[in-house]
Amino acid sequence: MSKDRKTFSLDPDVADYLDDPSINASGLVNRLLREYFEGGGSQGMMVELRKQQLRHEKQSLEQQQEVIDEELERLDEQEEKASTEYETALTPLLDTLEKGGHVWPDHQLVKEVARDYAVEPDRVIGDLRERAGGEISDDQFKQP
Repeated sequence: MSKDRKTFSLDPDVADYLDDPSINASGLVNRLLREYFEGGGSQGMMVELRKQQLRHEKQSLEQQQEVIDEELERLDEQEEKASTEYETALTPLLDTLEKGGHVWPDHQLVKEVARDYAVEPDRVIGDLRERAGGEISDDQFKQP
């Protein structure tokens, strides 16, 4: 039996559902129309179609959620790595302070750390003060 090709317009959500390769769109339309012509069960068939459509949408959203979760995890790891690297970059400055040396916003190493980690030199100084825990004199954060 040959089949006739027809063209018609659908709502976007229905078209998206029928674009799913696991859906036999022709078979589904034939079955729905036959039910409609026979006058029986069309309501049940429409409910079943809507349930299938909702399952498809749910699966699509779950896949999107999985992609988002993976991206968030990747960004968390990237952020953690950057934080660890920043902490490591502060170590030579802390060593200088612990040995009685001085660091200030225009100090060459402070400016390098600030540039490398895209922060202001004053933030580097603030982070050093925080890590020193008040054990470093305020004078050590000024140019001698």
